[in-house]
Amino acid sequence: MRIFLTPPGFVRDHVGVSDTPDPAADEYYYSAPWAPAGALHFGQGQAPASDAAPSAPPEQSAADTTARAPPAEQSVTEAATEAAAPTTVPVPQEVPDAPEAPALPALVGPLGAAALQPSAPVVAMAAPHPANGSEVPPWSGLIPRPSRMPAAKPVLAPAHRYCHRCMRVRPPRAHHCRRCGTCVMRMDHHCPWIGGCVGAQNHKFYYNFVFWVTGLELFTMISSAVLFARGVRGAAPYDAWRTDGFVISLFAITAIFTLFTLSLLLTHTYLLHLNLTTLEHMAVERSAGAERAAMDGYFSSAGAAGAGMHLRERRALRREWDAKWGAPKRQGNLWWIDRRAAPADGPTSNWRSVMGESVLGWILPVGQAPLDGTWFPTNPRHSRLGVLRPREMWPAELRDR
Repeated sequence: MRIFLTPPGFVRDHVGVSDTPDPAADEYYYSAPWAPAGALHFGQGQAPASDAAPSAPPEQSAADTTARAPPAEQSVTEAATEAAAPTTVPVPQEVPDAPEAPALPALVGPLGAAALQPSAPVVAMAAPHPANGSEVPPWSGLIPRPSRMPAAKPVLAPAHRYCHRCMRVRPPRAHHCRRCGTCVMRMDHHCPWIGGCVGAQNHKFYYNFVFWVTGLELFTMISSAVLFARGVRGAAPYDAWRTDGFVISLFAITAIFTLFTLSLLLTHTYLLHLNLTTLEHMAVERSAGAERAAMDGYFSSAGAAGAGMHLRERRALRREWDAKWGAPKRQGNLWWIDRRAAPADGPTSNWRSVMGESVLGWILPVGQAPLDGTWFPTNPRHSRLGVLRPREMWPAELRDR
């Protein structure tokens, strides 16, 4: 009954309503090739902008000096600048407005059609020619060699954790459940069998519930199979049971439900040892699926590696990615508690962070959940805002692990 009476933990009980927070100025901690232009980057050993002291005003560049030169000196400076400037410069080209499609308002409505139409002429810049006369080699038409590109999103930044439905800054690992209509602390999934969400405060009892349901199903399935076998052999007093449809249907039903609950039990045991929720594991699997698709394209007739299985090359490429970024479910997991980084916690630290310290509580629905859902320890391989860093930026004691 604990799983039905214990709520998962709701954000509204811990966090008040607030406005949308401003984006963090130090969202990115390394120069990632996929980081948006204009984001601040910090190398190893550098402090973020919010923690560093105010810097001195930058020195004026040559362009600023030219723009602010006195009128008497500006002509001489402009002449020198024009003489040193390259002969090919980007030429603004005005692109005419595209005519509105006749069926556009009918498809997206008048407001959507107005939003899709440009409000001002779009100016495209013609690409300048290389100054040294060199040309970029033409593309061969083959899919190039892929590389792993982890998402450089500051998942711990308040702006990233803000829920526009609940208008609250969610704690880490919280998600908005559309069925419950609110944000749930450390949401794992919405379970229709218990009529609610599995979250920070009832995940332990959910595991106890699945464990005992699976045990009951195994006991029922084995008992019905033994009774049916004795009835088939005609041994008294079970000789009449061989034609009993109740025992036959009970065995079939429990066998089907055992496959479901046993797989659920094994899956959650695996996720608890990795300190991952179901939603977080699905995100990791989506990234892994994108990597497999990139590999399939590279090791195909349209790829640079050519068609074929290339099993050894695939393993070597994946090992190369792991050597730089770590395994996605362990070193690349923001919430993974590495027992090597914290030897005092032991090998079951991820498990105990959800199930508690008591071994009896791992099996029986007793005690309280150790999590309140407001704070979680983070993997030191990530930045302060939760961005995965390459191995060369990890702590020195963790780079060889």
